[in-house]
Amino acid sequence: MTADASAQAALSIVPVVSNEIASGSGSLDEQPGVGVVDDSVNSIASGSGSLDEQPGVGVVDDSVNSSFVPCDRKLKVHYFFAGEARKSDMRSHFQRLCLDRDWTLQMVEIDLERDGAQHALGDPGIQDHWIGKKKLFNVMMITPECSNCSRAHWNPNGPPPIRSSMYPHGFPWLLPKERAVAEKHNSLIAFAWKALGEVEFLRKTQVITGLLEHPEDLGRIKKGGPSDVPASIWRWKNSTA
Repeated sequence: MTADASAQAALSIVPVVSNEIASGSGSLDEQPGVGVVDDSVNSIASGSGSLDEQPGVGVVDDSVNSSFVPCDRKLKVHYFFAGEARKSDMRSHFQRLCLDRDWTLQMVEIDLERDGAQHALGDPGIQDHWIGKKKLFNVMMITPECSNCSRAHWNPNGPPPIRSSMYPHGFPWLLPKERAVAEKHNSLIAFAWKALGEVEFLRKTQVITGLLEHPEDLGRIKKGGPSDVPASIWRWKNSTA
């Protein structure tokens, strides 16, 4: 799926009022009035719980004390493994699509390239911290590092594979250095599935969409034997839960 298609998929959700918002809790807009969008993560990371409490540089927000309902015109995106800011990144696609709809984009992007201390998603405590912010958003997008699952590992001149469909979490004969790489990636993939599971549960009471991007499961390699099937996270039991 292209970045543009991913952004459009996120915008295909149908806005409704959640139970929490109707009861007066769970809103991103605790302070009524006109303000500006804060694109930094300072207020979220500090635990203040609102994307709109700290002034910052951004688009004028003219909505008043409401969450993501038809008259609100705001999209709140939580993007994990965003990478460094670059041309044609996901933010640019969301911004263009929101502009077409006269919506305001509020986006928090998490990656070691952005902030090593607060964004170290290999740390279970950091993982839980950011998953705990899920109610503040309408979209959770996750694009974990995927080199371990690349079919390039199965090319004659490519790097040796460290996992397969039979051993999705890593070959049992891996050397310590390779085992450490496999376990690091396992932790990040497990985090992705956990976060999406939280989103799925939250969908019962709130408008929120979860998106996961990872290489397609293309099955056995060309001219390969029965065991020559590259690993794919889409074969993990979590993907069908």
